[in-house]
Amino acid sequence: MELDQRWTLFKEHIEKQLEPEDYEAWLDDLEFVEISSRRIAIAGIPHPLFRDDIYKNYDGLFRTLLDKVFPEKAPFQRKKIEYRVGAYSHDKKENVQTEFTFEGMTQNEVIESQKRRSKKGPTQKSSDEPKVVTFQKVTPVELENALFNPKYSLDNFVTGDHNQLAHGAACRIIHEAGALYNPFFVYGGLGLGKTHLLEALGQGIQKVHPDWKVLYTTAETFLNDFILHLQQHKMAQFRERYRKVDVFILDDLQVLGGAKSCQEELLNTINSLSQCSKQVIIASQKLPKDIKTLNDGLSSRLESGLMADLHTPDLEGRMAILQGKASRDHIMLPPEVCYFVAQHIYSDVRKMEGALIRLGAHASLLRQKITLPLAKKTLADLVELVPDIPRESEEAVPVDRIEKVFEKICSLSQVSRKDLKSNRRDSKVVRARQMSMYLLKELTDLSLSEIGAQFGDRTHSAIHAALKKVRKKMESDEVLQRQLLSIKADLSQVTPVKVTPLRAVAK
Repeated sequence: MELDQRWTLFKEHIEKQLEPEDYEAWLDDLEFVEISSRRIAIAGIPHPLFRDDIYKNYDGLFRTLLDKVFPEKAPFQRKKIEYRVGAYSHDKKENVQTEFTFEGMTQNEVIESQKRRSKKGPTQKSSDEPKVVTFQKVTPVELENALFNPKYSLDNFVTGDHNQLAHGAACRIIHEAGALYNPFFVYGGLGLGKTHLLEALGQGIQKVHPDWKVLYTTAETFLNDFILHLQQHKMAQFRERYRKVDVFILDDLQVLGGAKSCQEELLNTINSLSQCSKQVIIASQKLPKDIKTLNDGLSSRLESGLMADLHTPDLEGRMAILQGKASRDHIMLPPEVCYFVAQHIYSDVRKMEGALIRLGAHASLLRQKITLPLAKKTLADLVELVPDIPRESEEAVPVDRIEKVFEKICSLSQVSRKDLKSNRRDSKVVRARQMSMYLLKELTDLSLSEIGAQFGDRTHSAIHAALKKVRKKMESDEVLQRQLLSIKADLSQVTPVKVTPLRAVAK
């Protein structure tokens, strides 16, 4: 059995033993690097924080399963397992992308960075303690050790309807920490940007107040630290650590569900900090009231501040996120591929970004440009079914909704089909053309490029821009909104045009 097949088998074993959300969040993107008589190397971990948690929570499971999948190299209990942050680059010579990077670093820098980290060992004490950072004394290496990633800034935080409140509040807090929105509570599902926002807040506040102490920790670390100090009868030291800071940032609050004593200590910590006008920032996957067995007092205290949700971005928001990451990591992402990824991987932004890294790696290793066929083949196992798109038949149906759209718009606007395909820029024609584009997007499964072909071979980008303008106009133009909704409702009774099922994506 080839090594790649064994690695696939290894991941299948892991997936069977974990909850689906845990597997997708922590282990889905892991890549096999190498195996020898003394060690095994695993890459694909998106962040140092993930590496530490994977080591603490899954190292034992990994070793047990490796014994089963690689029996000739067992036992793995005595071997060194390297957990590397970043996508794996097999051979620099095969890289057709001139500067494919990961998290702001080139491939060589990623590898060298991981070599330096692996020398420290996975059980270094600092990984189990909260990070207190004073940025004016921090070197780039120390900043990395503190788990604050410079790329997680508000400048790189793509905003949209899905996160505007959280982003706006963060901008205010950076300049008015402790005096405004205290505590600040952010909630949302996996991969929606909570950690990004928390790290951006920590770094932003330190730039404004370079002498302040910012403490960033996870709820799991807080809980473990609480238990340790409680057992050692050193609670005074524990309270000194968490209450003598200017900004307290806690991630993954939902982990504390059921830990009643620790919840009480967290509540007292929040109250102590707030009374001294120190900023408290907390993130969770759920609202306080939805976390089972969460202390009523703690829940009430968190709800007394500002609560902002992060939800799944719409198609335009996902495309903007992909374009931003591709630009930062120097991945050459064509518009049609960006659209495909954003359309078909929509439930988890982290998964979507992981798909981009995978796509960049495949293009590099295969010495190919990133194209739509390559994306469909490479990401076939990641694509999700797009809601509300019928998939029963691969045959085109007789009723052509495209012609119905043009008939309605031409009649309403008193323009011709020729006018719509022309380059005329007078307001009446432009408005009719944009309305047609919007309806074709809403009522058919045509791609943006295919819609562009209906209007004189206009580009994917031109259609995308036009759709954006229409949606924005609809927010303030009630007449336009009524016209489009009326036509949409009327034509919704017509059977849709041909749809290519996603099951055929990999063909």
